[in-house]
Amino acid sequence: MHLTLRPKSNLVLIACWMAIATTALVIAHYRTVPIMTIGAVLGLFGGLLQRRAMRLSAHQLVAARTAVEIRSVFKATAPGRLYISIFWATAAALLVCALVLNRGDAGIAMLSGYSAQALMREIVTLKGTFELQSLEQKPTS
Repeated sequence: MHLTLRPKSNLVLIACWMAIATTALVIAHYRTVPIMTIGAVLGLFGGLLQRRAMRLSAHQLVAARTAVEIRSVFKATAPGRLYISIFWATAAALLVCALVLNRGDAGIAMLSGYSAQALMREIVTLKGTFELQSLEQKPTS
């Protein structure tokens, strides 16, 4: 199974995104709260789609060895295709929100919104990584 599908990697990413989101919030104070909220909601939705795709194609994901293979597996399911589309649409939406809501601090606003989105997505998919790990560890008969 690819490293990015393992719970340990997911937990490291959660810690990193939490640190980035917290730092952005401290630097920009309340000005980033609206875009962080938007990012978190979009991350929740994207994470639910990603977790659904993980469950639908668990065996294929356990067999995947590269990021390209993982993407192909996700694209083979409706929730996976929708997740990939929403991932890119979310980045564009956060950029527009950062430019509109935080003109003077668009960079930090974009970073804070994206980190909130990524944090929420990683939290939602954490259970799925544990499910994949347990599937990988089951002896085949």
